[in-house]
Amino acid sequence: MPTRVALLWSVLLVVALLVGCGPTQANKQATAVATADNADATQAAGAPGPAPTNEIPSDGNSPRLAFGAAHGENSEIYTVNADGSNRVRLTDDPAWDFGPSWSPDGSRIAFASNRDGNYEIYVMDADGGNVTRLTENDAPDGMPVWSPDGRKIAFESERDGNREIYVMNADGSGQTRLTNNVHLDAAISWSPDGSQIAFHSLRGDNYDLYVMNADRSGEKQLTDHPELDADPCWSPDGSQIAFVSGRDGNAEIYVMNADGSGLTRLTHNDYPDYDPNWSPDGGELAFTIVSDDTMHIWAMRADGSQARAVVVDEDGCANPRWQPR
Repeated sequence: MPTRVALLWSVLLVVALLVGCGPTQANKQATAVATADNADATQAAGAPGPAPTNEIPSDGNSPRLAFGAAHGENSEIYTVNADGSNRVRLTDDPAWDFGPSWSPDGSRIAFASNRDGNYEIYVMDADGGNVTRLTENDAPDGMPVWSPDGRKIAFESERDGNREIYVMNADGSGQTRLTNNVHLDAAISWSPDGSQIAFHSLRGDNYDLYVMNADRSGEKQLTDHPELDADPCWSPDGSQIAFVSGRDGNAEIYVMNADGSGLTRLTHNDYPDYDPNWSPDGGELAFTIVSDDTMHIWAMRADGSQARAVVVDEDGCANPRWQPR
């Protein structure tokens, strides 16, 4: 069996807090995803997590999901239909490839990789071709996210000694630091109009959600709770933000209005859920569930109903990202 490896950069802190390790320890863990080599092991009977109800088949026109998954002792980028069928491997490298992000027109995918010895940001065509490196630094860069107009890519970097949020042009030029805090800033989500960026940050003793203008002005705190709030994701219409919270004793998916009001819990599972991602039409949320130290990809309706397994593998997979339409 392939060695089970540690968690993705984008959710290291979420999972680290769940298992009781502090942020410094979490940052030292490997940046990786894990899943089995078997590309057909999806929607397995007895899959961990909530019991699937009313599974939603792909109609042939549904957008695909990109995600990170292990392949032996490394990780690769894959895509899959929303019903778990037609899994396609996009990268093939002995290094770790993870954290996919679609360009707004769906033609390209940005991702992070250590294929050149350090974690950097790369971009490739949606079929895996024409891989191009965008960043080159001694410190790790990761978790890229395209701006809605396709002109910018925001990303996380430790190049200044702490994990902060940066932005660059889509060709890698003009790399600019947006946040400047003593503690970690991460988990980037652009507002649909591109004017704001939501993120989570460790300020004081806990992780909460913040929003700032895309030019780094006007930072505002959205949540203030003694338990974990993290992994924000803006809805396609800009009215809501989905996120993960431990406020009810387990990491679950919640949704709130974009101003922080109107909080609603969507999942009620024995296992931690995190990293929600909206479908292009706003009708569904994909997310990652952690079961027995292994990660799987699930999806549900935007109201929390009809939860179903999308990719379930022996060693896990994570960071589902819907293809734009």
